[in-house]
Amino acid sequence: MKVRLIYGLVIFIIVYSIERYIDHQNREKLFTNIELVNIAGKQRMYSQKITKLALYANESPFKLLVINKELEDAYHQFSTTHNKLSEQRKKGKSDVYLDELFTNLESYYQEIMINTIVLIENTRNGVSSNNERTEEAIETIKKNENQFLHLMDKIVNQYEKEGKAIIEVSAARESTFNIIFIALLAYIVFFVLLPDHSKKGGNVFNF
Repeated sequence: MKVRLIYGLVIFIIVYSIERYIDHQNREKLFTNIELVNIAGKQRMYSQKITKLALYANESPFKLLVINKELEDAYHQFSTTHNKLSEQRKKGKSDVYLDELFTNLESYYQEIMINTIVLIENTRNGVSSNNERTEEAIETIKKNENQFLHLMDKIVNQYEKEGKAIIEVSAARESTFNIIFIALLAYIVFFVLLPDHSKKGGNVFNF
């Protein structure tokens, strides 16, 4: 009886340890996934802010210096969140669809960055918004922002799908392990403790 009880407890501990490890891994994946969605949301916001400031610069040439400071801040925030998104992406699992989206996104991101720099320089130097290069930069930012947001929406949707899948798998796994735990407990009680109790006619836990 003692051997069978120890055997059952060892199996129980092993199964429980495996369940805890897998649960920890899934929580890490879900945390990374949520963080990626949040960063992607910030990227959308900063790209829209840059476009808004670019259009404002076009409509309000007398406030170029004020716009310049806000534009520089938006530029640095946009760059920082892009780098964070790239770093977090590397931590995630390999996904062909997401890899393709990120590859396509990069070209639009670079175009926005390059032309934002042009706009920052021109607003700093008080160059008229009617300047050909300024107009071209504003138009390029507008055009690339549309494609950037379109791809970013797809990326966010994909990460949200992955997050839901992780939650569903975790719930199914937890149910499976609960069944295993109940089965092990039933084995210990009905096939180890109770039979031995019947033989000894004493306490169930009397070894």
